[in-house]
Parts: sequence; structure tokens; C-alpha cells
Amino acid sequence: METRQEVKTIQVDYKCPKCNTGYLRPTGIVLCTYPPQYPHKCNNPKCDYGQTFPDARYPYLEYESSTPVIDVKIDPEKIINVEPVLIREDHEN
Repeated sequence: METRQEVKTIQVDYKCPKCNTGYLRPTGIVLCTYPPQYPHKCNNPKCDYGQTFPDARYPYLEYESSTPVIDVKIDPEKIINVEPVLIREDHEN
């Protein structure tokens, strides 16, 4: 069954620990280890810092629920059958 829910989008990024100015970005190389690893380099041209992350490529998106999810379970024994009734109003003008 398909459901819909409003969510809040959050960007997760990794600030360079060396220069504290740039952000680490994937180099486009994937190390085919298990799990795969992704080398990143700082995007600050004055910095040469690099770091490899397993299973992460920065930046990435996460989603948080902005409304509570309510799981409703219906007990079939407690359902009341109601007959439809046609209501007719006669209007005299």
C-alpha cells in the first residue's frame, strides 16, 4: 500500500578539519572494497586535505518526519455496519 507523508529535508555535509573553510567533496573514484570507499578532497584551492569514507559521499540528504506517523489498527469485530439512508427534502415554492 502506498502512503504519503510530509518530510523535512536535511543536507549532511563534511567541513574540512584542516582548513575549517572548505568542504570535502568526492573525487569521482570508488575503491571497490567491501564496503566500498569514497575518497574525498577539500574544495578549498589552498588546502590539500583528503579523506576516504566508507559508504558515504558528501554532501548527502537525509529526511526527517515533520508530522507524527500514526499507525491505526482496526478491529474487524468492532466495525458497525450502517445502512445508507436517502434523505429527501421536498421544497414547495
